[in-house]
Amino acid sequence: MSEPKKTRAKKAKKPRAPIATLSATPQPTVPTPPRNVYFILDPSACTLGIGNLQRWLDRDFVQSQLSEKVHLHLYVLQYTLRELDFQRRGPMVGSTAAHEAIKFIDGLYEREASGLSGVSARVMYEGPAEDRTVKDRTEDETAENAGQGKASAEGSLENGIGHPVNGNGAGDARQNTCAIPFSIYIENAPPQFPSWEKCLKYRMWHPRQSDLPHVQPVEEQADQSAEMPARLRNLIRLCAYMCKMPPRAQPAEPGAHWKLVSEDQGTKVWATSFGIDCLNVNEAELLLFHAKDETLFAPVNAGADFFLPEDVFDRPPPSDLHRRVDTTAYPYESIWRKEGANRGKKRGDHCKPPFTVVNGVCYEEFDQINYAPRVALVPLVESTLVGEADAVGAGNVSEFDFEALIGALRGTI
Repeated sequence: MSEPKKTRAKKAKKPRAPIATLSATPQPTVPTPPRNVYFILDPSACTLGIGNLQRWLDRDFVQSQLSEKVHLHLYVLQYTLRELDFQRRGPMVGSTAAHEAIKFIDGLYEREASGLSGVSARVMYEGPAEDRTVKDRTEDETAENAGQGKASAEGSLENGIGHPVNGNGAGDARQNTCAIPFSIYIENAPPQFPSWEKCLKYRMWHPRQSDLPHVQPVEEQADQSAEMPARLRNLIRLCAYMCKMPPRAQPAEPGAHWKLVSEDQGTKVWATSFGIDCLNVNEAELLLFHAKDETLFAPVNAGADFFLPEDVFDRPPPSDLHRRVDTTAYPYESIWRKEGANRGKKRGDHCKPPFTVVNGVCYEEFDQINYAPRVALVPLVESTLVGEADAVGAGNVSEFDFEALIGALRGTI
């Protein structure tokens, strides 16, 4: 018989002594300050870019685009309000956009439209340096003062155009904590506003007739100095005061400056001639949500990118917003015209252009066409012509090589 196996009794494990740990003192979390963005609104930005302005304060759009804290500062000019009030009395197309812009500005002051119900509004009174005060108003005071100069449903201002709501100082700022914190200021020219003669010293260059868009001057007058419209002087005065003159020109946050938002190319030319940063609505949206400033100037030395692994010329440009074509710079040209085509036509009839179908593809014929200018081909053609002319003059080439020029042009189109 097999002997039973001897089993050893398991010893009970002694409990381990707890390891002494050093308790780290909790570090107080320092809140990151928000990034401040300062915009001066132009009338064209309020009308043509009203959709962009509305979605800047939309909760869903802001949460999907922003990953950091941003505080938006909007400055509304007297010039902007007067132009909007003038445009709303004009044709139907312009008046509708002006109505929407005035309602949008008025909605920033109303609690229901801005989400200020149950929240005390923080109001800043900006006047002369000795009269500046900051205080918090309750809900009743906010509603009482907001009704003194607010815009009605039709968009007309009851207490005068461009005056502050409370009538005390140069601006009224309110912060909306629902979508994105913002402050809005209404201009009421304080004594510090400079005269036009003082603003002229900030002019960096004088635009010519050929520099202004939507203007086709005579060839003899293209190099003559253009004259600024009188209505733009108030705009340039305020922008020079906000952007060039201390203490306005030096905000507390480094790198934050007031920038003019305008969709008018003529206004942009005059503003840049005084050294004022001007953005369109799309560029302003890039700065607001992606911190990408299109007005920054970064000089690059020649040959600094020589050792890059990829070819610099094969890369896309840094911004697609600058790759645009002004279709008003060149007129339409008539291709063909049928005799008596408009005879017997009743007003309101819709005439489709003739078209043919070939292998499922529709070919339409139109009576007008415009040709986009090939700006990139101009230096290429000039350099090719100069090179060929030098070669012919030196005796290296007997005649002008047109085939090389055509091949070079085909490679760029």
